[in-house]
Amino acid sequence: MRAGSIIAGAFLTLFVGTGSLFSFPAFFTPLGEAFHAPLQALSSTQSIALFFYFIFGAVGGLIASHREPRNVVLVGAVLTGIGFAVCATAKEFFQVTIGFASVGIGVGLSFVPAIAAVLRHFPPPNGGLQFGLAASGGGLGVVLLPIASLHLLSTLGWRLAFGAFAALSVAAGPLAWLAIGSSDSQTQSRDNPGLSRPMRSQAFLLIFFAGLLASPGLHIPFVHLVPFATNAGLAASTAVMMLLFVGVGNIVGRPLFGILGDKLQHRRVLAGLFLVLATLLACWTIMNVAWQLVAFALLFGGIYGGAVALTPALISDYFPPQIASTLIGFAYLSVAPGALLGPALSGYAFGQFHSYSLPILASAALAAERRIGLVCS
Repeated sequence: MRAGSIIAGAFLTLFVGTGSLFSFPAFFTPLGEAFHAPLQALSSTQSIALFFYFIFGAVGGLIASHREPRNVVLVGAVLTGIGFAVCATAKEFFQVTIGFASVGIGVGLSFVPAIAAVLRHFPPPNGGLQFGLAASGGGLGVVLLPIASLHLLSTLGWRLAFGAFAALSVAAGPLAWLAIGSSDSQTQSRDNPGLSRPMRSQAFLLIFFAGLLASPGLHIPFVHLVPFATNAGLAASTAVMMLLFVGVGNIVGRPLFGILGDKLQHRRVLAGLFLVLATLLACWTIMNVAWQLVAFALLFGGIYGGAVALTPALISDYFPPQIASTLIGFAYLSVAPGALLGPALSGYAFGQFHSYSLPILASAALAAERRIGLVCS
């Protein structure tokens, strides 16, 4: 019962947080019309939120190693709600950017403590399935919340849609707090081994730089798949539905690759995913019809879900649970520069050259390089 409750609490946290964070492309058209905001400004707003998402993932992991994880999750949920409320009442576009940055901060604070609670209860090498089930909440959120966004936007408008997300975030926080519960085995900071040696180890540095270089390829599609599809001639409502297929792939990929990682070794499965990611991104540049983009979205979602499931498990393979949540947070910190620069520079490149080919191919090359590093380690 206790184990199922922890998984449910983490599932809910990731469902609401990840789903709402990655629903922002659904708001591109109404926000662009309301504030005369170009694509570069819209994509930069989500890039900034993603940047803070990963920065505060490290902060959340560090705090959770010293305090109750559920309390950090609750604070993150409240900040997420405040951010959406700011977006809903914005008078200028910069206020939307500030509000959505707060959403990124809140979701970042929540997600590492939530997954750390699961990993503490189901340590490797056999916890991949349980973690994958909890992490699939994020995939389901990416499926359902963009659809909910379309319905809210068509019936209530963008302001009330943001208000609905604010209410959902604030309501989910106490529920997740109750489900995760008190961590009786919470290790106090005085019992934690030092972080200096683990963070300088070959294993951690490899994981860190893998995240750093793979990050652009893992985040450009989340921001630019919808505008890419509309630029290819798809209707705006159809283009937004691509996020649904990303979410479907995500739901399948998280538990599937979690199980494969348990059976075949987390490191090698993650390396294989980076190789597939590089190939898929290269193919994306020549896709221009709906079924191709649907296939891309499904495969990309599965790869992203697998990477999300395998990275914490890989860290837990090498390091003790007392410091795992902190190291998971710092590993996600490596993703922040690519999450900020990849989508933002892609928007700039499209504005200059009317093509996504250059940034997409560059991100594919970086992902392929990380595959070689992981295999050869």
